Amino acid sequence: FGIFSWVIALNNIEYIQLHELPSLMKYGGAGIHFMTIRNRYRASFNFLEYPRVVVSLKKKSGLVQDISFSTVHPEEFIRVIERMKGI
Repeated sequence: FGIFSWVIALNNIEYIQLHELPSLMKYGGAGIHFMTIRNRYRASFNFLEYPRVVVSLKKKSGLVQDISFSTVHPEEFIRVIERMKGI
């Protein structure tokens, strides 16, 4: 996300999936946000016009349990990660 990035080890990915934020959480605008969704603390890197992917971590990174981000091709990204993990 510009100069900001977050690296996740493949062996720390619990699951990865398409994700739709609750309506009230969508209106924070584009950018980097930190929020609690379903009792899990999340770092979100997003542009509002693209779908989101959420990566659930097996082991927290600081307080963060999930990372979400926008991407033009979410299904392709998910397929690649699942293939790399052998899912």
